[in-house]
Amino acid sequence: MPIVLIPAIPVALVLALTLLQVIHFIPFVGPILKLIGFCYTLWFIYYYLLDADKRHQLLQQAAALKEKSFG
Repeated sequence: MPIVLIPAIPVALVLALTLLQVIHFIPFVGPILKLIGFCYTLWFIYYYLLDADKRHQLLQQAAALKEKSFG
């Protein structure tokens, strides 16, 4: 990782948290985003976790990503 990016990490974190606080105070945006997250979670559980073949496929994808990321 280039040394230039190291100071950028806390700045990006502060900006992201500030943006989330602003979104929280806009009417209806926070609850809509929570609803979208809840619906996505339900879809993920239905699609990947209820069927044994899909669970196996998900584990293979996770292992491939881990191997690709960490070697």
